Amino acid sequence: MNFISVCIKVAMIVLALALVVYSSPLTDNKRNCQMNCELQDYKPICGTDDAGVTRTFNNICILKTENCLRTYTFQKTGDGVCP
Repeated sequence: MNFISVCIKVAMIVLALALVVYSSPLTDNKRNCQMNCELQDYKPICGTDDAGVTRTFNNICILKTENCLRTYTFQKTGDGVCP
């Protein structure tokens, strides 16, 4: 084997590995988030995240789904609309 054929083989292996790494889905993009919340089930709750931000959610299911999809950290802090 000459030097050029070795370089070509190494380059092909590196390219193949790069394609495998970059084409496989990231774990964060493939979360198994619950997406079947009843939108008509209006039972508002107040949630607060780790930074102290408060937000009203239509129901607990939507709070959990938003946390999963957007990596929020909201926790239920009360029933009803936030003050």
